[in-house]
Amino acid sequence: MNAVELKSVSFSYDGRTEVLKNLDFHAVYGEVVLIAGPSGEGKSTLLSVMSGIVPNVVFGTLTGEIRIGGENICGKKLGEICRRVGV
Repeated sequence: MNAVELKSVSFSYDGRTEVLKNLDFHAVYGEVVLIAGPSGEGKSTLLSVMSGIVPNVVFGTLTGEIRIGGENICGKKLGEICRRVGV
């Protein structure tokens, strides 16, 4: 089972400019993953999406499916998500 799985995830802060566009990603339990790239490429946004900060604290347009431990976290409150994921 994947620890984290994103399927077709897109996010825009302003509704026009997509920071994440149709992103697929997964990491299995015990795996170490490095997310690297230039400033402004969406690394922090990706982590915010996986941890529930987006869209619970930082608002914008989020589409796609986000699963933590096989459970879809879309629509869950931040308190429920942060029991399983932290950044």
